[in-house]
Amino acid sequence: MMKLPEQQRITAAIESIGCLHPVDSAALAAIFQRYAGLPFKLDGLNEMITGRLSGADLRAAIPLLIQQGFLFSVKKIWGERLFYIPVDLLSSLQERYTVYPIELSNKVDIDLYKESKRGLAYDLFRILAWIEFNGLPVTVKGTPYQKALNKMEGQIHLTAEDIVGLSLYYTDQDVYPPHIAVVFDMLMKFDLIVKEQREWRINTLNLRSWLELDIQEMNSAIFRQLLLRYVPSDAVLQHFVFRTASSDLSCGVWYDLQDVLTSLRRQGILKESISKEQDLWMRSWLTALCGFGWLELGHGQEEQLYLRWLVKPRFTKEMEFPKQQLIDAEALSVDMSEINMSIAMNRHPRSGRCHIQPDFEILVPPDVSFEVRWVLEAFSDNITMDTMSVYQINRSSVTLAARQGLSSKEILAVLHEQSSGVPNNVRLAIEQWSREIEQIIIPEKQRSWCKDQKTADTTFVGVISGVTGLPVEQGWIFSGRDYKSYERDDVIPTTTELFPGLEDIPVIWFKEMRDYHVSTARKIIAQALTWRTKIELQIQGETVEYLPLTLIGEESWKMKGVMFTMKDSIGVEHVLAPGEWEALRLIIPDIKRKMLQ
Repeated sequence: MMKLPEQQRITAAIESIGCLHPVDSAALAAIFQRYAGLPFKLDGLNEMITGRLSGADLRAAIPLLIQQGFLFSVKKIWGERLFYIPVDLLSSLQERYTVYPIELSNKVDIDLYKESKRGLAYDLFRILAWIEFNGLPVTVKGTPYQKALNKMEGQIHLTAEDIVGLSLYYTDQDVYPPHIAVVFDMLMKFDLIVKEQREWRINTLNLRSWLELDIQEMNSAIFRQLLLRYVPSDAVLQHFVFRTASSDLSCGVWYDLQDVLTSLRRQGILKESISKEQDLWMRSWLTALCGFGWLELGHGQEEQLYLRWLVKPRFTKEMEFPKQQLIDAEALSVDMSEINMSIAMNRHPRSGRCHIQPDFEILVPPDVSFEVRWVLEAFSDNITMDTMSVYQINRSSVTLAARQGLSSKEILAVLHEQSSGVPNNVRLAIEQWSREIEQIIIPEKQRSWCKDQKTADTTFVGVISGVTGLPVEQGWIFSGRDYKSYERDDVIPTTTELFPGLEDIPVIWFKEMRDYHVSTARKIIAQALTWRTKIELQIQGETVEYLPLTLIGEESWKMKGVMFTMKDSIGVEHVLAPGEWEALRLIIPDIKRKMLQ
């Protein structure tokens, strides 16, 4: 088998879901339903019975599912193998195997109880801007000072109450409040900040790539990370988060939470009741989605919970950014004004225009790109950031811009390029302030918070070929199972691995239907129990399949199991004794077909 890169295997699997053989598709559906993205061992399939599929049928499907990218496997240090469905496939499988739709709520008496907030993408932007213009020194222990954390809290709309119910675990929980931890986690995961010995800094190369994304792309990248790393190792909870994000839930429509759970029950994923812990986490997840800016919650008259998507991110593939490189800081001396001008004068094709008011406020509609917003941060103060953001130009902001090397000519050039027009009084004021400032200071290339020229020259945003500092860990919150700590091992299991001892079994046992001595019949049935496979029986001239579940007794023995006629999709439990069948055969699932595909 030619080994493809992981993402290519996943993409190929998604494209071939509809082409799977019915038996393999049913096996994949059963594994998905039972485990979602959790790891399992081969013997974990033994007790599963899905329709006519036995544990042996499920094991026999493993080679093909690995070969076609539906399953991956890893090996622990001591050699034990674990198999799992890649999380990237869960969304597609949810769409494929969800057959019970969720009905729209027709109630009109739903009271809004939890509003959607500004959004995590905007919170990340505010923190990045704050770090860029204020710096973020760290203590001897490597954590930010409490005063800085308090100021950063004022920059974001996400609160601890929004996510406390997710019970996230991360380093230095006594230092970072949970909402600040989430922001830092995302900044680290997208490699947007660099931790040096004494401070956190912006990764200038990746920041530029991030700012080129629109809000939908940012939301999708963030949503992917939340689904991958914030959901506990609980198949029910994994199914829940993907079900609530399925395409059949439309934006702007109320859905009853109980209807969502009913859909999962009818699909066979949920039991009749869920634990209190699961119920609490589900509600906490929905609350967190409100804090992230995508969802709002409502209450009905009987206090039942309703959810309504306002913005629904797509689960997309991993966002790729340029790799970090360690570069000599002195080689990155770039004029701040040149950098900001290069961004501002190169209009983002999807960016709208700002509107400058005579009172010096800049109104920024939602279609204005984050690149343009970043440049506005250099010479104006952010007043609000929401659906309509507001910046304000004043003497103080123009002074800061001058210290960064931006002249009035350059500021006005940006405003003319990125707006619908600059009022005359605003233009005159900027020019006057700049003249006054130039008389008392020399425009500096360093930022106001920088202590020396070498530091400043490494932090300016621009088209830079690398970034200084040390690479940081790729995120620090992980509630699920981290497969990266295991060795990848996608070797196709052999027939003898799937059915240990097969070479020692008489071929006649599974080649022919025949009558056997009672003692031999017991051995065949015992082998079927070991492999969790079915036997074929001839009863009164009719051929049936039978899945033994247990042997009862020794000399005068019986077997208890599930019987399937050739027309049955669901078996019926039967107890049979020797003499109640005329012939039998051990069934070995069709592995050869799978191995040759």
